[in-house]
Amino acid sequence: MEALTRHGPRVLSSILLAALLALQFAVFVGVSDWTSHFPGGDEPYYVLKAIHLAEHRAFPRASGEVRLVEEGKAWGATDFRPPGYALFVALCNGFRTDVEGLRFRCGVAQFLLMAVTLFALHRVLTRFVPDVRAHYAAAILFGVQPWTFEYAGSIVPDSLTASLAGLGLAALAGVVDGRHAVRRMAPGALLLGSTFLLRPEMFILVPLVLAAAVMLRSRTHADRATGRVAVAATVVFLAMTLLQVTYRIYFSGSPGLFGRRVLPNPGAFAWVHTWINTEKSGYDAIVFRLRAEEPLSLSEIPARAFAHEGEREAIGRALEIAESVGYGAEADRIFGEVASQRVREKPLRRFVLPRLWRTAHLWLNLETSSTLRNLLEPVPRGIRRVVYGGFFVLKLVVLALTVLLVAILWRRRHRPAPFDGWLVILLVFIVGRTLLIGIGFGSMEHRYVLAAWPPMLVCAAAAAFNLVGRQANGA
Repeated sequence: MEALTRHGPRVLSSILLAALLALQFAVFVGVSDWTSHFPGGDEPYYVLKAIHLAEHRAFPRASGEVRLVEEGKAWGATDFRPPGYALFVALCNGFRTDVEGLRFRCGVAQFLLMAVTLFALHRVLTRFVPDVRAHYAAAILFGVQPWTFEYAGSIVPDSLTASLAGLGLAALAGVVDGRHAVRRMAPGALLLGSTFLLRPEMFILVPLVLAAAVMLRSRTHADRATGRVAVAATVVFLAMTLLQVTYRIYFSGSPGLFGRRVLPNPGAFAWVHTWINTEKSGYDAIVFRLRAEEPLSLSEIPARAFAHEGEREAIGRALEIAESVGYGAEADRIFGEVASQRVREKPLRRFVLPRLWRTAHLWLNLETSSTLRNLLEPVPRGIRRVVYGGFFVLKLVVLALTVLLVAILWRRRHRPAPFDGWLVILLVFIVGRTLLIGIGFGSMEHRYVLAAWPPMLVCAAAAAFNLVGRQANGA
């Protein structure tokens, strides 16, 4: 009876979270489009590679054309992606070549993995927070938010990456302050390390997070276990790196890590990165249409994209070439030349400020999830706006609380709470992911920060609990 009284609220809050996630899952399955149609983007790449893996029981090797592109001797795109997600797709499809039902199977698997991730993070959070109200509040936040499930129904590696990263971060909870640090570091490092078999940029972020965990533990524990923690993290990281290098040797015939990243329209990408736009107005409306050789007129490009008439005329010529002979090296060269000139003339306005804008817009946007959009499609527009507005306000609250958590941790840095070290690790992951995508790569694709959403929910909840706890203690 005593154990039930002590653990009852935690168990009941877990049941509440499971019920809310089950409801989201039912809606997700009911309103999503499960047709086996792969219109473009990255989906055909992963599907085709999974089919090849199923048919030949081996990954395809680099073609002569891909090798020429990597060497800069031909126009096109390189195959720089790691092999992990194609293997996941093949597993979801039962190593069959028939893709009927593939989207459904991948979607269900990715949704359930994300649900498990949220459940694991909630369990860790409630283990550290004694306030019963906090357990239920976190369950409601984790269970109703839509953002972590935005790409669960898409055949791209971002949802799987976010799930494995979240589970890895949950496993690191006891590394800084716990007595079984090595036992927690090994699975945590393995789960985090597996993500750079899905997305290449994780190779930069994962060692940063693992190093932060080791450094934080060394500040509080000068024991042998700290050294073993560092060794465990290093061994696991090197093992995952060796797997990726082995794949590249198999794929290209030469040692390497990820291969050279070459896009089929780098000039167009560089040009849209020199002015303020969004993923929809920059990538979807211009870059991806040019890549798909869809008609694009100069009048469809906003006036703010041009600094003067000369730029407008140059881009107009590029569009004329694309319309007459297709988008290729000549048209893309014009886009690239305009972009380079703009950056040389005004580096702050054309390079720095757009990257700062894109970094902020990765979070400050109205995106929710495809499930919510499909669910609200038949609803009157006014009601849709209220719902979307409500979730945007919730997003702002989550972001504000996460920023506030930094100040809270700094204020009590000399007398940290039991799980402050873990929260610092989560913040390192969130900030590192955001800066890497927005500032480092200059990308504006929202799905690239999906992996930061689960730890951000934890950080927001922790900050809110701290504020509520202080008010209660003050009362």
